[in-house]
Amino acid sequence: MVYLSLGSNSPDQLNMLTRARILLSAYGGRIVSASQVYKTDPWGELDQPTFVNQAIAIKTTQDITTFHASCLQIERILGKRKKSKYGQRNIDIDILLFDEKVYDSPALQIPHPRMHLRNFVLIPLAEIAPDAVVPIVNQAVSALLEQSKDQGKVTPYQHE
Repeated sequence: MVYLSLGSNSPDQLNMLTRARILLSAYGGRIVSASQVYKTDPWGELDQPTFVNQAIAIKTTQDITTFHASCLQIERILGKRKKSKYGQRNIDIDILLFDEKVYDSPALQIPHPRMHLRNFVLIPLAEIAPDAVVPIVNQAVSALLEQSKDQGKVTPYQHE
């Protein structure tokens, strides 16, 4: 199972998550489950609009590098233009876990190296995969959430 974190703080953020899920289903694999959508404080650069975030579980027949390339292509299709490392973006697709594999290259690290620091990742992921074990630290997602020191606000998204 592959677990992803989707995020957007574009003016059309909910549509961006929907379009990302559609494209992931078309080019990445079969979505097995998805968390609810959460409204979250920005992380890293605080002077920007709030984000929406969601975790999804997907089954794929692709290997890690091919799947990563698919995710990058989907981000390009959806107009991702990242001006700074933690700045505003139309869409962000992060691979959190890929089966029980550990992968380390200049372009990609799995498990995601900062997932344990971010409640906007852990809370949605714990909703769909609380018992998933994160390689390297060998702890379940729920345990990492309990230990998290992140104070960023993460609340279920309420349609306005």
